[in-house]
Amino acid sequence: MANIKLAAEIFRFYHAVKWQRILVSCCFFPLSFLLIPSKAVQAKTWADHTIRPYVSLGTSYDSNLLRSAGSVVGSKGSFITQLGAGFDMDWTLSSQQLLIRAIVNENIFENFSSLDYVGWDTLAQWNWQLGSHASGEIGYSNKHYLSSFGQVNQLIANLVDEEKYFANGGYFFHPNWQVRGGFNRNNWSYDSKDRQISNNSEDTGEIGLQYLSPSRDMAGVRVSLISGSYPNRQAPDLKKDPNGLDNSYMRYKYELVWDWATSVKTRFDGQVGYVEQRYDHNSNFNFTGIVSRANLKWLATEKSNFLLSGWREFSQAANVNTSFILRQGIGLTPTWMPSPKIQLLIPASYEQQSYLGTVPETDNIWLTGLNLLYKPSDNVELGMLMQHEQRHSTVSSRTYKSESVGLNLRVTF
Repeated sequence: MANIKLAAEIFRFYHAVKWQRILVSCCFFPLSFLLIPSKAVQAKTWADHTIRPYVSLGTSYDSNLLRSAGSVVGSKGSFITQLGAGFDMDWTLSSQQLLIRAIVNENIFENFSSLDYVGWDTLAQWNWQLGSHASGEIGYSNKHYLSSFGQVNQLIANLVDEEKYFANGGYFFHPNWQVRGGFNRNNWSYDSKDRQISNNSEDTGEIGLQYLSPSRDMAGVRVSLISGSYPNRQAPDLKKDPNGLDNSYMRYKYELVWDWATSVKTRFDGQVGYVEQRYDHNSNFNFTGIVSRANLKWLATEKSNFLLSGWREFSQAANVNTSFILRQGIGLTPTWMPSPKIQLLIPASYEQQSYLGTVPETDNIWLTGLNLLYKPSDNVELGMLMQHEQRHSTVSSRTYKSESVGLNLRVTF
């Protein structure tokens, strides 16, 4: 029934949408293919290029964009059009490598025009190497995007700017043993004044020791220290509000990490450890526990593989009632490649989310999807996706269901 309603909504849209937008879409696709050089030209020039510009066009429909509860009346779905342009640069000089990635995209919402925005995703990274024993990365990235409405469940400009500075390195003091260390700073800043209470910064320092086998399998230990703050929150007055959210914290993580080929067809990677988070003013929200993430990839045949993942992690919640969530889940993604040009993925996952805040809440989220990728040539990518998402919450107003479909094209020059 949901699929029938979704198909009807798509049919209705293409009869009611403005002719201008249809004209733009119809013109853009043919023009993209006219701009594609011949294979002979590609063979002579692209092999030596270090800068590769590209354009992209995507259109999708989400039946419940704001992740509203089923009891909410009125239009909840919207078509979304995204136009993008960017470039990838890969420049190597001797043993040094410089990577630069940049894309700018315009996002247009058919039913929620107040959400229209221009987003971007940029990265500048220097992969440095000193002699044959020391190497690492130094870089900066910045993303501007519309965050999920799963935490806010209402029409609000949920734009976030995500910024990261990072520097790390490793040194082989033995052919099979490496010591590693690094530092990064992450900033999350919301555009809307209503969301800026969730602005957050984290400084992370880590050090580790790892063993690499002759076949490059890896096992090691890692210790991380994270200092976090919410610059737009005041320190809580515990006498007036014993459940007031804190504005700063320290987190300590101790982990075992590995990436190991258990057989020719199977690879197992992940980490398991212990985390302890302590707030500076309100110890009521301190938490400790086991954290882990593991991935098992099995190459069933030359054309198919299976990825099984499990996790138990703490992550940002970004709402007014809590700061962090305990996420426990499992996922399975079968992949089939009938030819080098076609790839089919069928991801499915289940996750339980427990909110560590003033309002007790537990959510159960089911996701199923279908992703089809097609590359008719080296520089053209077509993608189609379908997804069903359902959340059941102990807070009834946060229970929802959503279906989405999408189609996108990317042409690289």
